[in-house]
Amino acid sequence: IRTRIASLEHALREMEKHRKFIGSRRKKDGVLTAAIVGYTNAGKSTLFNMLTDAGVLAEDKLFATLDVTARALELPDGRTVLLSDTVGLIRRLPHHLVEAFRSTLEETAQADLILHILDASEPDVRERMEVTQALLRDLGCAEIPQIQVLNKADLVELPKHSDDETVWISAKTGEGLDDLLSAVMHRLPQTAK
Repeated sequence: IRTRIASLEHALREMEKHRKFIGSRRKKDGVLTAAIVGYTNAGKSTLFNMLTDAGVLAEDKLFATLDVTARALELPDGRTVLLSDTVGLIRRLPHHLVEAFRSTLEETAQADLILHILDASEPDVRERMEVTQALLRDLGCAEIPQIQVLNKADLVELPKHSDDETVWISAKTGEGLDDLLSAVMHRLPQTAK
C-alpha cells in the first residue's frame, strides 16, 4: 500500500509539473483562459457543454468530473478563450480528498477569469458561495476577476438582474447565455496575464 501511495504521489507531482509547464506556455503564447468552478451539481459541465459542444459527462452525481477538461470558446467579439471545467466541490470534503483535488483546482489559479457557477435553486446557495470563495482565496485566486453565474434560473421565482459581475442563466435551456458571453467579454482582459 505504501508503495502504491508513493507511486500515486509521484504521479501527482509529475502531473503538477506538466500543468505548470502547459500553463506557462499558454501565458507565453498569450492564450486567454477562464475556469468554471463551483459545487457538484451546480451545472458546471452542462454549461461547459452548452458553450463548447464538448460532450463531457454531465450527471447528477458526485465527482462526475474528476480532471480538468479544456476547450476553446470563441466569443462574439472574435477573441478565443480556453475554457476549463473543474472538479465539483462538496461541503465538508474530507481533508485527504481536498489535498488530492488541490492539483486539479490549482489550474484555476492560472486563469484570467473565473466563472463561479452556483445553483440558484439551492436553499444554502449563499453558504456554498462563501465556501467556494474561501477555497479560491486559499488557492491564491482572490485577485482574479470573477463572474457569479446563478444557474437554474428557470427553477427560481426571484427578480433576476444580470450585469458584468452576476449573471442569471439556465445551462439546461440556454436562457441568459448571451448575457454570460457579454459579461465574459467585458471581464476578460484583452491579453493573458
